[in-house]
Formats: sequence, structure tokens, C-alpha cells
Amino acid sequence: MSIKKLVLLTGIGFSSKGNASTNLTVNIGKAYESLGYDTLIIPQNPSYIPEEKRSGSYDGIKYEYPLQNKNLFSGYRGIKSSLNYRLGILVNSFVTAKKIWCDRHIISHIFSQTLRPSNIFIIGLACRISGVKFIYHIVEEPWTLQQYSDKGSWKLVLKSFESFLACIFLYSICLRLPNYIACISDELSVLLLKFGFNKDKLQYLPSVQFNETINNANHIDNQQSISVPEYSVPRIVYSGQISQAKESFIAVFDALKMINSSDKKIEFHIYGGGSSESIKSLNRAIKTKGVTDYVIYHGFVDRQELVEAQNSAMLCLLLKRDIPFNRYNFPTKLLDYLVARKAVLLSDLPLHKRLFTHKVDSIMVDPESAAEIENALLWAINNVGTLNELGGNAAVKLYEEFDATKNVKRVLDKFGLSFKGL
Repeated sequence: MSIKKLVLLTGIGFSSKGNASTNLTVNIGKAYESLGYDTLIIPQNPSYIPEEKRSGSYDGIKYEYPLQNKNLFSGYRGIKSSLNYRLGILVNSFVTAKKIWCDRHIISHIFSQTLRPSNIFIIGLACRISGVKFIYHIVEEPWTLQQYSDKGSWKLVLKSFESFLACIFLYSICLRLPNYIACISDELSVLLLKFGFNKDKLQYLPSVQFNETINNANHIDNQQSISVPEYSVPRIVYSGQISQAKESFIAVFDALKMINSSDKKIEFHIYGGGSSESIKSLNRAIKTKGVTDYVIYHGFVDRQELVEAQNSAMLCLLLKRDIPFNRYNFPTKLLDYLVARKAVLLSDLPLHKRLFTHKVDSIMVDPESAAEIENALLWAINNVGTLNELGGNAAVKLYEEFDATKNVKRVLDKFGLSFKGL
């Protein structure tokens, strides 16, 4: 009997230009390939980039859009863009389902990270009919995802009602179709257990980073210095999705206002995209708080510019507010900071405190307390050498907790999908 080595990786949010969703999928794909599998990413979203090819590779992992022309309709604006996204995802699900059936003799299993209930349902049914195993990686808790957005009140009520119906469909039917569920946090595993899911079919799988050359924490010199540009004013950096509902921007603005009114100066550089409501809300808060002289919003930038910004930072920020969404969902952006070996100003949420230690591998504060944030930033200014040590200690976590190969192998071992001898 021939060995089935092909793993199809599906999800929504892929871009050959790279983003957090794509990078997570690619890191998992690299882990699979290091374990002897062949991989192919099948994006369920339409292509967002006119010049993007239908098939190719991103960071060494092959991808192929389901449709020959990538999208249902040509054009990337207006009604065509909306149709490509809303209808295109549904069509892509059916085309992917057909591929699963046709290639069932060579597919080992499906690994999916989509949050669309319809997508999970269609792919789940295709796997059941084809006899192909299905691992679903749940990376966000869908109900709380919509409860803390920057939408206006009536839009939020409408979206919440829509999400409520979708979540009933998701938890009662869709998530019963995968053979196994990998959870990005232990908190999500506990939630699924409460909903009656079998613990033998659940496994922890955090955000992961594929470590090509270093696979052991003992090989890391955690005192290694990072050469960064010199700036007359220290910089702190946030990069990621813009959402005042989920990120503690207001408390940071208040802290910076207190610091910059004294003899100390700090700039705050914000990178990332988001909904039009979120961007407007952020820019309005920057003006209202009177911090335009030292808080700069750059928008969405290319990968190289973002890496340079993170490397030049005194501190990177990940101040998630203490809301249900953030209690369930591990922030994938944190791994970028760890790769850059940067000290991180981190929320003192239980999810974070379980993995990190204050002033050992991070600086932890109450994300709603401007006073705590102010004190942490002043301490950082006066202890730049120690920040280097914190960044090095935090980088060790990449190999202790977030190594892609180790975590993916643990999932495959648990679910009986590893090759013999691995």
C-alpha cells in the first residue's frame, strides 16, 4: 500500500505578500515537510493582489488557488470585490471539496484554519465522504470575535445577531465534522470541553514558528545583542490589526502624554490595517488625546519596513485588553517580536502569565492602567541593557513553547497520523 503523504492546508486570509495568517499556515507547512509530508496551501479566500499568480510558492511552501482565474470576477474594488469575497469563498469551498474527492487516494489529511462555518461544513462533508481525515485548527473564539469590534452601535447589534446564528451552526454542526480539533490556547480547549467535545479529539497547538537551524533552546545565546539604528528619541512599536476594542491604545496614549510632558521623550509608532471604522477611531483618538507630536500611525506597510521598525524599537507592545476575546485567543503577532529578540510590553492576562514572567522575559502591566504603563516605560528608558536580556530570554520561548515541528508532531502523534518511526 502506498503511503499517503499529501497534506492540504486550507484557510482564509492567505496572501503571497505575507501576513499573520499566511505566516502561521506556512510555518505549519514547513513543519509538516520537515516530518516527511508534502504540502499544498489551498486558499479559501479570493486573491487580494492583481499581480498574484494563481499558483506559486510563498517562503518555500506551494500554494494554488481553487479557481483557474483566482477569483470569480475580475476587479478588486466595489461590488466585484464584495462578490469575490462573499460568494467566492463559498465557490472555493466546493472546488476544494471536489479536489479532496479526486485526490483522496494520495491525501493523508486536511489541516484547516478557516473560521467560516460554511467552509468548515463543506470541507468537513467532503472529508467524511472521501474517507480523508480532517484536523481543524481553531485560532479564534468566533462569538467573542464580533463582540469587541469598532463598529457603530447598530452595526454591532446586527453583526452580533448574525454571529449568534453562525455560532449555533458552528458549534452544533460544523465543528462536529472534523475528526480532530487543535486549539490555539488551553482556554479554547476548556471551552470546547464545556460544549461536550471529546477530550481525546482535542489537542493544544499554539501559534508556531518553524526554526530551521536552531532546534534547541540550549543553543541560543540569550545575551546576544541586537544591532539597531540609533534614534535621538526612544521608539516603541505596535504592529498588527488596528482595534481599539481589543488593544489598549488609550491607556498608552495617556501614559505617553505624562512622560512627554516631563524631561523624558518617547515616540509610539503604530503599524497595521483594519476596518475603516477602526482606522477612523484610532486617528480620532490620537487627535483627541493631543498626542499627534509623538504618536505616528503608518498604516499597512511592506514586510521589510515592518521588520526594520520592530528592530529599531526600544520595546514592542502587545497590550491586549482584558476582554473575553483576548482571554481565549493567543496573539500570533507576539512570535514576530520574539523572532526579532525584542523585549515586549505585555498585558498581564492569565494566558500570557502562564508562558511569560515579568522582568525575566517580558514586562507585564495591567493594560488598562496608564500609571503602570508609564512606570514600565520609564523603567525601560533607564534599563536599556536589561531590555536586551529580556528580549534574549523571550526568544528562548520560540524553541521551548512555539517550535512548529515539535508542536505539529505532538498533534500528529496524539491523533495517530504520524509516519511510523517519526
